[in-house]
Amino acid sequence: MKKIKVVFFIIGVLLIICISRLSIDAQTSNEKSDNEYFAMARKSVADYQIIYQILKTDIVNTDDRLYTVYIDEFSGAYLDDKGLLNILFSNKVEEEKISVLINEIYENTGNDKIIYGYADYTYNYLQQILLNLEKIMEKYEIYSVGIDDKINKVFIESNIDNEQQIKDYLQEIN
Repeated sequence: MKKIKVVFFIIGVLLIICISRLSIDAQTSNEKSDNEYFAMARKSVADYQIIYQILKTDIVNTDDRLYTVYIDEFSGAYLDDKGLLNILFSNKVEEEKISVLINEIYENTGNDKIIYGYADYTYNYLQQILLNLEKIMEKYEIYSVGIDDKINKVFIESNIDNEQQIKDYLQEIN
């Protein structure tokens, strides 16, 4: 009976050691993954600061608000879940123009890990919608508006169901 207790005790200690080791390995793996993400994100943000100079054409003051005007080809930029920079271009632009831009971006950043994609709307168009929505926020009880670069759309948050009224307003002014 005593031998069985000793065996169970040793098995228990070994299990505790194994579980502790697995927990430490998982924590180390998560820390490594986090460190890789943040290192890539820092590189992506630094590269975007360079790319921003290529993409912007002007800074305009509209209704006492400054906003950046971009080249017509640009549709947005975001970091993905790996920290990689994603640049979106308008799908209405010739492939040759996009190739020239991609080459210019690479020449200025040296980053071959940037991901390029296409979207329906230019960033300038989305900004124009955003500016128009800001004018009616109080009237339509909108409490938040913004641009989601990843899905290339303007988002609206409101306490009331006024989607059709807002769509009608936007169609009327466009």
